[in-house]
Amino acid sequence: MKNIVLILAALLIGLSSCKKDEEESVVSMEEMLCREWQMEKYIVNDEDYDGIIELIWEFRTDGIINASVTSLTESYTDSSEWRWTNNQNDIEIKQFAKENIKHISLLGSGGIDDIWVVQRIILLTSTKLIVETDSGDNIIRIEFKGKS
Repeated sequence: MKNIVLILAALLIGLSSCKKDEEESVVSMEEMLCREWQMEKYIVNDEDYDGIIELIWEFRTDGIINASVTSLTESYTDSSEWRWTNNQNDIEIKQFAKENIKHISLLGSGGIDDIWVVQRIILLTSTKLIVETDSGDNIIRIEFKGKS
């Protein structure tokens, strides 16, 4: 009987220390997002476009996003702004520079300097980011892995 009591006491102490460790390791949304992300999948309307481009996004805590894009014909880097929206369920990214947009006519006659694109966060962990945007004609889903 004495052994059972000792085993139960040890289990209770062990479980309470596990709970304390879990509470201390809570990571904020911003801490998870602000890092470099390397694209794993680029999907447009459920069609996979893997291998056509390489994309790296780096979110910084000061609201800047850096992008590095490499395709079969070109390679460039660019910076823009990002911000949280919808109670940190989504992010908005200010349109990147004009010279890096191939189909400017699709944006209409207005300027692109104030266009913010909503990226709905499907999944955000410390190692995985999945975002989705609806451009009206296309639903674009990008899956990233944390770059190490």
